[in-house]
Amino acid sequence: MTTKKQAWGVRVAEDVRAALASLPTDDELKQVDRALVDLVSFFSAVRDRLRALPASDDVRRMREALEVVSEFLKRAEGDKRLGVALGFQKPSSIPRERSRQPTENIRRQAEQLVRRLGELPLRDIQNVLLDEKAYSIQVLQEAGRQLKIPMDPKLSKDELVDRIVKIGFANPRGYEGLRRPG
Repeated sequence: MTTKKQAWGVRVAEDVRAALASLPTDDELKQVDRALVDLVSFFSAVRDRLRALPASDDVRRMREALEVVSEFLKRAEGDKRLGVALGFQKPSSIPRERSRQPTENIRRQAEQLVRRLGELPLRDIQNVLLDEKAYSIQVLQEAGRQLKIPMDPKLSKDELVDRIVKIGFANPRGYEGLRRPG
């Protein structure tokens, strides 16, 4: 029996020796450790890149934003002023607005207005001109031009009326009164 027990103990010792001999050396352990660290680092980087990719909600929002920008840029292509503002077109390609010449109808209305105002006393001229339904701003501007009054196209109707009354009628009548011997 001792031989069987001995044989079994020897076999176990040999197996343990063989197992110990198959263990990696310190250099092998360091190499495997570095390799595992490199693999973990690589997969961590892959995970981080994967997390940086847009999710389906992000993709939907980006598509909607892209559609809005696309529509705006299409509009800018057709609108020369917007195209210039965004740098798509050269400023020289903007069509110049031609000066607005009064129509024949406006000229005729302005001539009739100037004749009529010339016949009225000063106190009535302003009331006639301020009647909003009677004369448009274009007619008042043309009347001012016919009276040789410098006109700024940005003047309001009240300012136009004031200039026509003062420069067009009050001043000339005042000077005329001063010239007549009394």
